[in-house]
Amino acid sequence: MSTQNSSPNIWLSSTKNFRRVVGLNGMLLPLLLWLFLYLTSGHVEVLKSISHYYYTRSNSIFIGVMATLSMFLIVYNYKDKKADFIASCIAGVAAICVILFPTDNLLANPCLLEDSFAISYTPPNTVSEKFHLLAAAVFFMALAYMSFFLFVKSNKPKGERSKNKIIRNTIYRVCAVLMVLSIAVIGLLSYTDIISEARYDALKITFWMEVLAIESFGFSWLIKGEFFFED
Repeated sequence: MSTQNSSPNIWLSSTKNFRRVVGLNGMLLPLLLWLFLYLTSGHVEVLKSISHYYYTRSNSIFIGVMATLSMFLIVYNYKDKKADFIASCIAGVAAICVILFPTDNLLANPCLLEDSFAISYTPPNTVSEKFHLLAAAVFFMALAYMSFFLFVKSNKPKGERSKNKIIRNTIYRVCAVLMVLSIAVIGLLSYTDIISEARYDALKITFWMEVLAIESFGFSWLIKGEFFFED
């Protein structure tokens, strides 16, 4: 009887599958947050931002997915490329900071928690709120940098790259631009008088721009994992 020496077949030992898991986690986050809050509280309207789900019954999903993304990004070190490791590590640390330093409270008064879809309240902390915004911006900027500058690299000259690789590179850059534009729109409209604060909040601009940014991030990683346009 012959024996075989084989290492355990661990699914995430595949770099492509690793990237796909990161991408799917990112893309599913907004939907899962909204859906779970709707199922548990009957709340249909989206909140001011994705981060505000931290204060709701969806907080376990928000914390769990962000922590998972952070872990994956920090350990990501494809082919020992220093630039990939540094950028992904920065994004991973920023993701943890987004959790540790929550955004401003969902409600103005803790007494309003009764009969509300919000389940927690933290003492107002301007420093924490500003650091949260900075961490979120760094998170997306690091991911945009990876998508625009690192994912497009190849060991083949431009003339020898496959059609699918060229398509993937176009997608990477489009996703990176969308991430940067999303954060720029939030910053521009939040800190200028282009539209009123009431109008800004009514349109849920922060939420939808964050959705655009995180969907772009997730899709970019799915493409990097060759979920589509595989060679």
